[in-house]
Amino acid sequence: MRFSPGLKAGIASLKSQLLQRSPDSNEAMQTITAILPETPEVSLPGWLYRQQVYPKLYWSSRIDESASDEFRGETRDVEVAGLGVAMVRTGDDARAFLASLAGSDCRKQYYWLSTFDNDTPVLILPRIELLKQQGHFLLRVNAVDRANLSGAVHLPGYTPIPQWMADLRDQDLLSLLSGQFDTPELDIEYERRIDQPNHETWRELVGQAKACISARDFEKVVLARETRVFCAKQTDAMLLAAHWQQSVESCYQFVFQTSSDNGFISFSPERLFRRTGCHLDTEALAGTAMRSCDRDQDHELGQQLLLDEKNTREHRLVVEDILEKLGGLSDAVSQSGRGLWKQKHIQHLIYPLRAKLHTGIDDHRILAALHPTAAIAGSPARVARDFLTLHEPFRRNWYAGTHGCVSASKTEIAVSLRAAQIVKNEIKLFSGAGIVAQSDADAEWSELEQKIRAPLELIHRCHALSPIPSLA
Repeated sequence: MRFSPGLKAGIASLKSQLLQRSPDSNEAMQTITAILPETPEVSLPGWLYRQQVYPKLYWSSRIDESASDEFRGETRDVEVAGLGVAMVRTGDDARAFLASLAGSDCRKQYYWLSTFDNDTPVLILPRIELLKQQGHFLLRVNAVDRANLSGAVHLPGYTPIPQWMADLRDQDLLSLLSGQFDTPELDIEYERRIDQPNHETWRELVGQAKACISARDFEKVVLARETRVFCAKQTDAMLLAAHWQQSVESCYQFVFQTSSDNGFISFSPERLFRRTGCHLDTEALAGTAMRSCDRDQDHELGQQLLLDEKNTREHRLVVEDILEKLGGLSDAVSQSGRGLWKQKHIQHLIYPLRAKLHTGIDDHRILAALHPTAAIAGSPARVARDFLTLHEPFRRNWYAGTHGCVSASKTEIAVSLRAAQIVKNEIKLFSGAGIVAQSDADAEWSELEQKIRAPLELIHRCHALSPIPSLA
């Protein structure tokens, strides 16, 4: 086993600091940090895959270098690998804790996950964190007297965390950390694929949606598809994420894994909001076009997207929706104008917005006001969601929900798109498309395929497959 000298030194430093803690301290939790003397060349999801302790959490903010020139300049300022639980809140307790952070003197970073319907929010603080910030690595322990995790986190198909993990002392937990940082090959044995809805049913759903639009029931609805890939053996979510990460760019990256056979992944391009103090950044991201390896052709595809009537209409509805919602949060909203957001295989229309928040506005109020936007539900939202409840043939659960990193001074929340749920030997891949009056069902189906292209290509390579057939 190879062990990073820097990581080994960091573990030794934390153990020494833990021994020096005052036994009479009244603090329920102390955060102890070691700066690693050597920057380890590691894939953090790959490192997490090697660990024995659950839950495992990975979060990375978005790199914005692939945006149009006017939207470049941001860099990924944090990448976090988390293990175990020092604190967890669920349901109303999670919402209340989120609301209490704004204006507090709390300096800890917590991690948020919620469903599309926002009925199962989870807010978690890991016991162990390996952080990469501005090129430097930190190893951190959120030291607690005893972390009682049993039954604390509720996910669909959730496997309770073994009690021995909850009972581990911080010193013992550090001793369990693996220094093995190489990522093994991905081994997926594909068996079959089922789409919900299938291609024919998708055409019918798009037809029903357009009929409702013609009847002026709503102007837009975002229909989603669940692609179920069945494998011959269990797939590890963190290992899948470590390989998937290599083929994506300009996105938020989030993995939450509660056991070796259950995990959720999102590599999402879409920011819901970023709050820094009392300042809020959000964006309307909608409308999709393919990309090309040829630079001139890629530029032409982008210009066509900017001029396309259907995509412009779809995007404008999202802009109007967010502006209306910001009205209850701020009186001062600045707009940067429309541009292109480019990813590896596809590109989107983007419209950044910035606002100064009213006094007393907390993260829970922002989240409740903005989510779901017209980019993931439709417009008007209530009627569009009623249509989805009646017609969509699966529950979205974590897909199109929210995830992010929250703190008193800064919070960043993304929409959980480009997502996968892994349960034992099944990989569920999710994708969606905005339906407006000008939509073509087959073109939208092709867009769904492009949005899950990265994980499908991984499966193709593992099994030496030609493109996996869609069962219409």
